[in-house]
Amino acid sequence: MYCTECGASVAGKFCGECGTRVAARSAQRPIEPTPVDPAPIEPAGVEPAGRFDWAQSIDYAAVTAVAEVRQRIDRAAQEGQGRLSGDKFMQIMDAVTQPMIGVPSSVVVKIAQPINAKLGLKMGRHRDEQFAAPPGRVLVGVLCALASTGCRLGDVQQAPESCTLQAEIPCDLLTMTGRMTILIARHGAATLVRAQADIDGQLYDWGNSRRRLDRLFTAVRQAA
Repeated sequence: MYCTECGASVAGKFCGECGTRVAARSAQRPIEPTPVDPAPIEPAGVEPAGRFDWAQSIDYAAVTAVAEVRQRIDRAAQEGQGRLSGDKFMQIMDAVTQPMIGVPSSVVVKIAQPINAKLGLKMGRHRDEQFAAPPGRVLVGVLCALASTGCRLGDVQQAPESCTLQAEIPCDLLTMTGRMTILIARHGAATLVRAQADIDGQLYDWGNSRRRLDRLFTAVRQAA
């Protein structure tokens, strides 16, 4: 510390050379700012961890990994277990007719269907409909409809804004085994569902394809 008047070195409150009172300097340490961790920045379009909104997603793998979704599909499958399938009915028929004709009915159908398909016999129907519900909710509605009607999912094709499902339609008392192809696509603020039901090997299905599509779209409306 130095005197402001004469510049001499000062150790106390007064200058030893000129007697001028010297003001004491503050000995307090400066207050350091408390460090603050910057808030994490989430990438655009990515939900924070633990807050995945499956209803807004069109990603099949991500949506079906959610426990709530799996429970819904499981309940739908259990509700449809009480129905008598075509395969089960044919097993009952075989137990009666095989001793008489020597060949199970199921074998006859398996042989006849590919032959008829090569001859060009085919029955198919398609339907398009838009829903105001988000794509994830519509996707779950479709999966629940397939599970409740015994349609076995065979393939999934994923795209950035759409998902295509291919499922096997089980045979029933009037029709052979068929297939259903269902596209679920984000369409602006709505969701588009495009479904095609095909049964190879026969020209008429007595309304089976139409009923399948009716049940599918009814289930989606209820889920939405």
